[in-house]
Amino acid sequence: MRAMTAAVVAVVLVLSGTTPAVAAAEQRCPDLVPPGRSADDPAWYDFVMTYRSRCAAQDNHGHPYPDVTVSTLVDGRVDLSVTTSTALAGAIGSLKVAGKEYVDSGGHGSALQYAFHAWRDGAGPSECYNPTQAGARVDDDGAYAPFHEASTSKVLSVTRPGTSSVRYVSQPAMFVTLDDPRTGHGGCRAAGHQDPVEPFTAGLSRATLTASVHLGADNGLPGLENVVKLAAAYDTNDVPYDWFDGLLIAYLQKDFTAAYSYVDGRLVPPADVYAPTARCTAAGDYCLGLYFPPHVMPGAYYYLMDRHTPGAFGEQTTQVTWEVRDVPERGRVSYEVYLAVGNRDRVAWTLGELSRRLAPAR
Repeated sequence: MRAMTAAVVAVVLVLSGTTPAVAAAEQRCPDLVPPGRSADDPAWYDFVMTYRSRCAAQDNHGHPYPDVTVSTLVDGRVDLSVTTSTALAGAIGSLKVAGKEYVDSGGHGSALQYAFHAWRDGAGPSECYNPTQAGARVDDDGAYAPFHEASTSKVLSVTRPGTSSVRYVSQPAMFVTLDDPRTGHGGCRAAGHQDPVEPFTAGLSRATLTASVHLGADNGLPGLENVVKLAAAYDTNDVPYDWFDGLLIAYLQKDFTAAYSYVDGRLVPPADVYAPTARCTAAGDYCLGLYFPPHVMPGAYYYLMDRHTPGAFGEQTTQVTWEVRDVPERGRVSYEVYLAVGNRDRVAWTLGELSRRLAPAR
């Protein structure tokens, strides 16, 4: 994960070219590997960036955990499904509406996941102290595409609290681990931010993340079947923090090129960082809206990013970041974020409904 201006965003740049010399034990899904390996080749993009459970590890720290797909029907006829990935330690590898994939999942630094930072007064967030739900940067080293080998993040339990819900408890990895020989963003070194003791020497943070996904009737919002509720609690299991931030970031497929803010009942060009956001395909047939209740996460903000690097797949993201002060020893920080899916008009209407329904009682 990488610090950029006022927001902190994750980075995964999947390069075109040959398979790394040091590779995973075997190529997963060899029958699906396309002949071309250019970042401009649609078949290569689809193979690398579209999550498929059969092309991903289904074990974590020696324990089998099959991926979980939860689903519901919107308007009684449109399929909405979310797949949580074992290879990504419970992060969301796939979100589909009527068969259309929304999520870009090209490794442990992308997909739809949580990441965190803690720092002292006078410093700032660092990629070298960056507990990350899906795993560590080294998890993609030497791996074949689509880069969904086993995660350093440790899954502790997987439960199904409802018919259309799933909950993971995990111990997030440090994105830049002590055994990673490379520097992090800004030239940081893991050894400057992590003590050479367990769990850091195993690539793990001290924290526990409890993250859940709720669809359909389990989202608690009658009539809003097109809404996915995401809830999380981060237990630091650590010393007090002067500053702490957590973010939920969604990497979206490359055709989600249109970005909006929700202001005064309409989707408008990106505006105030405190206005809910949406990303849509150019024609507006598919959109993902993001909303958090301001009274639950006071001071949190939205951030949209577009980044394109020659020779690599581009990045189109939307995220929520919440920065808080003075987290006590062994503190807990909780999150509540809602995803709205549908076409542009449906998502605009849904963001309005969420704003109305989730407002604090007067």
